[in-house]
Amino acid sequence: MSLETMSISEVLTAVERGDWSLHPAQRSSEWNLLRVTNLVDSLLRGFPIGTVLLAAADGRSYRLGDESHGRELQSGVELQILDGQQRCLALRASFGGHGMVDDDARKFLWINVGGENQKRREFDSKRSQRYLFAWSAQDDLNAADADFKKEKLPRENPGGWVKFCELTSRAMDKPVESVRAELDLRIETDILDSLLPDISAAFCEPRLPVHTLANSSVDAADLHEVFIRLNAGGVPLSAADQFFAGVKRYWPTAEADLSELTNTNSRYHRHGGIRILARTAGVSLAERPIDLLNLRLRDLASRSDTLVAAMRELVQDGSALVTAVHAITDEARRCLGDAADLIDANYFDAGVAWYYERLLTNQSPTETELAAVSRFIFWSSVSSVFAHGQARARREYFKWGREAGQAGELFPIERIFRDALGYVRVQEKLPAERVDFCVDSQDRRRANICMTQKRGEFLSVFQGIDSGATNLDVDHVYPQALALRRSRGRESGDQFRYWVNQIGNLAFLDSSANRSAQDKAPSIKLANLDTAVLGYVADELALLADIEEFAESKDIVRAAPLMKRLALVRAGRIWSEVVEQVGEPPLAELRLS
Repeated sequence: MSLETMSISEVLTAVERGDWSLHPAQRSSEWNLLRVTNLVDSLLRGFPIGTVLLAAADGRSYRLGDESHGRELQSGVELQILDGQQRCLALRASFGGHGMVDDDARKFLWINVGGENQKRREFDSKRSQRYLFAWSAQDDLNAADADFKKEKLPRENPGGWVKFCELTSRAMDKPVESVRAELDLRIETDILDSLLPDISAAFCEPRLPVHTLANSSVDAADLHEVFIRLNAGGVPLSAADQFFAGVKRYWPTAEADLSELTNTNSRYHRHGGIRILARTAGVSLAERPIDLLNLRLRDLASRSDTLVAAMRELVQDGSALVTAVHAITDEARRCLGDAADLIDANYFDAGVAWYYERLLTNQSPTETELAAVSRFIFWSSVSSVFAHGQARARREYFKWGREAGQAGELFPIERIFRDALGYVRVQEKLPAERVDFCVDSQDRRRANICMTQKRGEFLSVFQGIDSGATNLDVDHVYPQALALRRSRGRESGDQFRYWVNQIGNLAFLDSSANRSAQDKAPSIKLANLDTAVLGYVADELALLADIEEFAESKDIVRAAPLMKRLALVRAGRIWSEVVEQVGEPPLAELRLS
């Protein structure tokens, strides 16, 4: 093994020229904006940032920085990164000016040269930076109309923001006075006298240890295990990532092939896709089937050849598993709308197993049969059945779904509900029967509480949000901030604020519309919005107007019970319409019988 200490400049040159690539065991980029910011702060302060481990390995690899869905393997690059991908990408994003994709926008690192961070807290990962940093897609943070509130940017030293990569390029070969003159700053500052030398030293001085494994030092087949051992001790590498890194030793194109299960037609993301693929492959093995509910490397080690072969077959385009995943996702989105994409993919596994087995017996389920799966997915998520005996529940429901599919039977929803909702804690969550419009109904209040805990699912179904909708916020129709100001310290104030936060006062709203109406009184907000989109009817709007009138006069004693009535009345209507779409809650059927 050789050791070389490199500068950031040299690392970026190697990255940009393509001298370094990613070993096939590597996962995709995982660091968030905070971790990149902390890395930059560490470099400017001379802190150690760990080492990069390279392997002089033959064979195919990924291109560093490939952000495409389903990365493609390349050949011809001999130095492959086994450890240090996240740091290299962080340096590329900050010092190299490549930026980071966050919330579907490419953001760049900015630094404030007006002064050091006056709110710095030692040993606080979110507030320990020496300087003020911000990530933004805006072109000029010093502009008068810069939207600081939207991006939650620090307000200290306005006019002192500089894009970090541009400051880095200037710090290399120009004196401080020249840099100060070139910057379009709106404030006077002396911080550049200390900041520019720190940037130059971090960029040019050898500070990053780089170890390289020669071809002869470690067998090429063992490099996957080296990667797993390096990362298994830390939190970021999950069990699914460890398992999949081992799979890729035998199946180099697994990352790209997995996209058949994790594309936009599927509810499954990477970890969920790995899980449903491995479980289905494991239970389908002819000899000694294994249910890979929890993915462990030891399960792969003893069955690698047969298990990986089964996994490869299951992700071929048009395979029964791919078809089942897409069909269950489509049905859930048709029935539940945007709620389908808010529910954990764990709840989809039993339905996928059932549909997959039906396809293997050449019996495609009908639309009526599929509706039972959506009903199971919704009500199981609402009652959080996997939170009560999670491992047993997931294993049993997957097994029952498979068995029913193999026998050509209906999805076993009644059997699952009878088992899942036998817990007293779950029974207490759901109303015994469909809620009517009686304001004093205890069931109405229980429905309201249940819906608030799962408000995304209920509001999406109730408002008919399309599954392709993006940039949605959960909006308080009577603003929470307004409620706090008008009820603080007053009789019934706590009760008023409580009901303001219940589901009757909530609605999904386009995020841009929500920002424009933020903290405005309901009368102003509703004048500029389509009330049908919010899901309110005339009687509820009249009740909301009375609440606003009393709250403005600070008569919270009269406003609080009206807010409670609004929340409960609307909860009843939401519940009834959701039940109409999804079907009766299973507990009601069991109690009535």
